[in-house]
Amino acid sequence: MSPRVAIIYLPFHHSANFVRTAFASVAAQTYSHESLELIVVNNKHPEHGNFFELEKIAEETGQLPKTFFHYNDTNKGFAGGNNDGVRLALEHGADYVVLLNDDASLAPECIATLVQTMEGDTTIGSAQPLIVLAQDPSKINVRGGAVTFLGHGYALGYLEEVSSLPENAVLDVAYASGAVLMTRASLIKKYGSLLEDFFMYHEDLEYGLRLRAIDYRNVCTTSTLAYHHYEFSRSIKKYEWMVRNRFAVLVMYFKLPTLLLISPWLIGVEIGSFAFALKGGWAASTLRAYAYWLKPSAWKLWLAHRRTIQTIRTAPDHTLLMSMTGDIDFQGEQQQHWLVTKVGNPALNAVHQLLLAVVKW
Repeated sequence: MSPRVAIIYLPFHHSANFVRTAFASVAAQTYSHESLELIVVNNKHPEHGNFFELEKIAEETGQLPKTFFHYNDTNKGFAGGNNDGVRLALEHGADYVVLLNDDASLAPECIATLVQTMEGDTTIGSAQPLIVLAQDPSKINVRGGAVTFLGHGYALGYLEEVSSLPENAVLDVAYASGAVLMTRASLIKKYGSLLEDFFMYHEDLEYGLRLRAIDYRNVCTTSTLAYHHYEFSRSIKKYEWMVRNRFAVLVMYFKLPTLLLISPWLIGVEIGSFAFALKGGWAASTLRAYAYWLKPSAWKLWLAHRRTIQTIRTAPDHTLLMSMTGDIDFQGEQQQHWLVTKVGNPALNAVHQLLLAVVKW
């Protein structure tokens, strides 16, 4: 029998069109439907309540694998909502768990290809397909996540041509995108699922770093596709969470000597970033993120998570740094500036190389 796979689908835009497209793509999977299930988790929207069209759309779609619905009375965020689905998947005996974004859909062979990739290499902890823009499938949305040594996370390959990548390749990445991500149920049981204290943004980044910290790989396979209705402007509105969670990642993962080494560069980049925030109109969000880290409760929370990570990790900081970069990519030409591309990134890449030479712990 094929390995059991559970797809977790968490709607958050309350778009019937997104749901229909996602459900249709699950129904069309070539992977054995006897070994496949769909778990739909609905967080209560702060304005629109619960999305009760879901079961009707599933019935209209037809030919879905066994499907389960779970409704939350509150908005538990991306991590909390997905984790409810993950718990059900583990109860049902899943071997692999797939996170499927609300506005994403899968090519028919996607699940079969991801399973084949992970079954073929036990060192792979998470895998994603090549995710292209649904609005223009010739353009890449994300071919894996990149992480800077200062904690910035961003999508690799954004707006690049799909034809620029080799076919049938398995590419190592810092982390697999949470838009479409497959991971092993055995790893979730032993090392946990998404960290709910992030609430939104960087959950997939942290999960990928956790896998790297226990010596597992994160990959993107170009042998199959997923389609994502991605809009960069929508993400930037949540800048506060990105900044807050970026600092949390640094606190959790790097050892104290590494944190001390990067601190001057972290402070310098934050000063420069705040200037861009003022110009871009998200300075208030940035200040709220900084204010969060003035609370003793914040440090208590994230230092507790740090103790957990430092207990389970087997890979040194050097290994984590090897999967990172110095380049900061703001995604979208309107966000680029010559101070970043011509001055900041070359300097940060030089610092990254210096860290690789110095950090042996």
